[in-house]
Amino acid sequence: MAKHKRDWRAGGTRRPSDVLRTELLNMTRGYTLSQAVLTANEIGLFNALAKGPLPIRGLARRLQCSLRGVRALADALTVLGLLDRTGEQVRIVEAARDLLVRGGEAYIGHLLQHQKHLYDRWARLAEAVRTGKPVGRASRRGASRERFLRAMIEGSRPSVSEVVTQLDLSGCGSLLDLGGGMGAYAVAFARRWPHLRVTLFDLPDVVTWAQCYFREEGMESRIGRIAGDARRDRLGGPYDAIFISNVLHIFSSREITSVLRRARRALNPGGIVAVKDFALRPDRRGPLRAGVFSLNMLVASEQGGVYTDDEYEEMMNRAGLEKTAQNEMREASVLLVARAR
Repeated sequence: MAKHKRDWRAGGTRRPSDVLRTELLNMTRGYTLSQAVLTANEIGLFNALAKGPLPIRGLARRLQCSLRGVRALADALTVLGLLDRTGEQVRIVEAARDLLVRGGEAYIGHLLQHQKHLYDRWARLAEAVRTGKPVGRASRRGASRERFLRAMIEGSRPSVSEVVTQLDLSGCGSLLDLGGGMGAYAVAFARRWPHLRVTLFDLPDVVTWAQCYFREEGMESRIGRIAGDARRDRLGGPYDAIFISNVLHIFSSREITSVLRRARRALNPGGIVAVKDFALRPDRRGPLRAGVFSLNMLVASEQGGVYTDDEYEEMMNRAGLEKTAQNEMREASVLLVARAR
């Protein structure tokens, strides 16, 4: 420590508190960057530039926004590398077009809308910490519901390709995608394993939207659908495999054990349950996104949270399942595979 002080006073290093100060300020200013991108998506700025560059004045007219406001937003987005500007002309950079313009193969506009909704909830985080209760209320109807479900499809793309590669279903004849939303994983599994009979289980309105998505993907005849609540309704089956992705974190540990127990009962002999979800390491010191996601569950759910690998294994054991494999995933997730004991 004494050596460190001598080096600092000689101008050789920065004090730890100086480094931390910079990091803290960068953390707390992060909302300024996110709001620039989320606002541009919300007002339709990227889609307005889909057909080519526009003068800022023309862009403001098209968006029905103030010239001053659009000019400031364009400056910020140019510095962030999402727009390119020549004089008064602005255009969306090519690398961002596929992500930010509606119709692109990698489009994440619905996901950004979802992030904006979460941002509004996070603004009330102190209230959630004080009360232990979620803040705000998510719409579960109509267009709002569809936007959320499509956001989940957009957000899951990297994980879908990873899971399909890592989870070997060659020996399975049937699979239940439990709580599968609009069915991004169900579609991927059905395409990867043509022999596999895939069924999606979710709440009634979600299953209705999933049917629309399957039709869009040309998979309506390949994937069955069951509507219900995984905590109380029959899951159908029996199945050779049951897949549960990013669902269990919305439940308490008691509810998770109950859902896993119901899944075990819906398996054929020798069947597997595969769980993919955010997970903290046993010492709860990382990964970063999993730790921060626990706050997301605080502001958005009554009982949900982020659990450790060990806690998931313990809940599996209580449900009569024995873990046989564990793979670390991107996005601060883990893939756990278990068989019925």
